[in-house]
Amino acid sequence: MASFDSGVTGIEYLTRLNRRVQEAASGRKGAVSDDRFLINNYRPEFYQYLESQLSHESPQVRREVINLLRQVGETAARERIKRMRIEDTEYVMLACLGYLSAMDQADTAVPDLLDTLQHTRGNEFALAARRLGSIARPDDIPAIRKEYGRVDGEMREHVAVTLEKIISRYPQLEPQRRFIMSDPVFPDEKAFIAYAEKAIDYLGVKYHESIEPRKRVSERTYNNVAASIRKMQIRLYNERDNLRYYGQDAQDSFSYLEDLVIWAAEDLAGKEVVMEKPTVSRVSGIDGI
Repeated sequence: MASFDSGVTGIEYLTRLNRRVQEAASGRKGAVSDDRFLINNYRPEFYQYLESQLSHESPQVRREVINLLRQVGETAARERIKRMRIEDTEYVMLACLGYLSAMDQADTAVPDLLDTLQHTRGNEFALAARRLGSIARPDDIPAIRKEYGRVDGEMREHVAVTLEKIISRYPQLEPQRRFIMSDPVFPDEKAFIAYAEKAIDYLGVKYHESIEPRKRVSERTYNNVAASIRKMQIRLYNERDNLRYYGQDAQDSFSYLEDLVIWAAEDLAGKEVVMEKPTVSRVSGIDGI
C-alpha cells in the first residue's frame, strides 16, 4: 500500500520547528510560515507540535504558526483558531481570518474533488485524492470509501492513502480504522440476507450452545470466534448505508444480527482463555464463518 510518510521523523520536524519559532520570536518575518521544510514535510500527526505554539507568548509566533497551518491545509486547528479570532490581538486576528477563509474554501472544494475522483484518472485523480486527504472531514469518509471500492490498482492505493490521512488528522477515528480501511460492500439484498442467516445461526445456535455456557475457552477457540465476530462487525459497518435500498426483512435481519454480535462480543470478552495442547481438537461447529 502506498504511504504518505515523508520520511521525516517527529523529532526532526519538532527540532526544525523550535529553531524557526525562536527566529520568529526574535522578529524574523516568515521564519515559520515560509519554511519549505516545515511545509513539504508536514504530516497530520505533527499538528500537536504546531498546536502547542498557538499558546506562545509572542504574537509573531502565533501568527506565523497560523499561517503555516493555512498553507498545509490543517483543518484540525479550526475550532481553536475560531476562538483566537475573537480573543487574540488584532495582529493575530488577521492571520486567523486568513486561515478560516482558506478552510471555508476547502470545504466547498470537497464536492469538486469527489467529482474528480469519479470521472478522471491518472495525475488528476492522484492530485484530487491527495488534496482530499488534507481537507476532508469524517463526514466525507462514506463518499470517499465508495471510490475506494470502485477503483483498483494504483488508483485504489491513492484513495487508501487519502483515508489513512483523514484518520491521522482525526485521532478519534483510530478505533474505527479496520472498518474504514475494509473493502466496501455494494448493495445486494439477497446476498446480505443469506450472510445474515448464516451469521445468526452461527451466533444464535452454535455459539449459544457451545460457547456461552463455558467459563473457560481454549486460545484457539477464542481466536476463531473473535475473528468471526470481527468479520461480522465489519460486514455490518459496510452494510449500514445499504439499508436504505433494502426491504424490511433485510433491515430486521441487520438489527437482530447487530444485537447478537454485541451480546456475543461481550460474552466472549468475559471468558477465561486457556492455552491448549497441540493435540486438542477445536470445538465442533464453531470454527467461524
